[in-house]
Amino acid sequence: MIAGKKILITGGAGAIGTNVVRRLADANDVTVIDNLSSGRLENIEGLKCRLFICDIRDNDKLANI
Repeated sequence: MIAGKKILITGGAGAIGTNVVRRLADANDVTVIDNLSSGRLENIEGLKCRLFICDIRDNDKLANI
């Protein structure tokens, strides 16, 4: 298992991304970027991660993360 890493997950509130966040969040520093177009906020509530709600195509917002 991966541990002690900084990990960025795009689409982390979607069906697949949520499972990836669950597997990695406890042992790593996980950041999630999701625009919630198909993902759901409640999928990652309570998980140990930072969430940024934005589109990965928005360079201005990404520059501030």
